[in-house]
Amino acid sequence: MLFRSTLTDKKLERFNASHTYKNVGMILSSVLRGFIIELFGIKILLVHGSPRKNNENIYPNLKIKEVEEMISNTNADVIFCGHTHMPCVKIERGIIVMNPGSLTEPRGGSKPSYGIIKIENGKIYPMVIPYI
Repeated sequence: MLFRSTLTDKKLERFNASHTYKNVGMILSSVLRGFIIELFGIKILLVHGSPRKNNENIYPNLKIKEVEEMISNTNADVIFCGHTHMPCVKIERGIIVMNPGSLTEPRGGSKPSYGIIKIENGKIYPMVIPYI
């Protein structure tokens, strides 16, 4: 997952270097349990499946009611999930739920993709980017 911002000052560069590359092993090993980080006041939850279970699927065609149940005990602003390798973005109760898909193992007829969130003036813009 890649986090980008329109800020380009040295503080942001140092933040990115120390929080992404240095701690990537810890972050990846924690994703199965659920791992929350905060960037620019935005709480981002990283999970493998769903916030409830690491093997629970959030499919692109999942009904809103089911998504609501899966995220009901979450206080994050953004939830990145994987497991299905199928890209999708859902917004429910003001929470962005995003599966960036997969660069190396896309499934369900999807093409290789990755996800980006842009945080600008406190607003969150999720994007799934096809990899060509």
